[in-house]
Amino acid sequence: PAADAQARCGPLLQHLATSRVHVVLADTTPPPDFSHRVHVHPLGETTLDFYGTRELTRRYRKGFPASLSEAPLVLPSSGSGLRRDLDRWLASKQLRTNVVCEVNDASLMRSLGVKGYGLFPVRTVLGQEVEEIGEVFAVGRIEGVLERYYAISTERRVRHPLVAAVIQNARDRALRAPAPGNPRSSA
Repeated sequence: PAADAQARCGPLLQHLATSRVHVVLADTTPPPDFSHRVHVHPLGETTLDFYGTRELTRRYRKGFPASLSEAPLVLPSSGSGLRRDLDRWLASKQLRTNVVCEVNDASLMRSLGVKGYGLFPVRTVLGQEVEEIGEVFAVGRIEGVLERYYAISTERRVRHPLVAAVIQNARDRALRAPAPGNPRSSA
């Protein structure tokens, strides 16, 4: 896990440590062995939902999450923190997985999902946007899996006005997912 965070954020954190950037926005905290003093400012969190095409939604929504056993899934790469959380969730539901594709990029994951390659996770706060982009629908909430976001800076109390504004704006928007409700039912 620390190696993943270092690989993904390492170059940006090095730029932060040398004052080349004022803040790093990330979905992970710096690894514990990071050699420079930085401060982590939590911005928010969101739940996730599985989405799929009309056909896949009709097939897997009923009986969710048990219905996901052997369902085709497009997931983040196995080294990512989100993938580890999803794997733990799937295992806790005792589901046999059928991962048809692993990707490092959320946009590519969405594109593959929209084309019908498999069900794919979407941040709940982006659900409406994803539904508008492609003919995809929420299959079900991935209860207990959260994606968190952080601003990482060298200052405990951020003084740079633009960085402070970014942090405050993110907190004001509260990056929190809406309460679970009925998924879009037009699938």
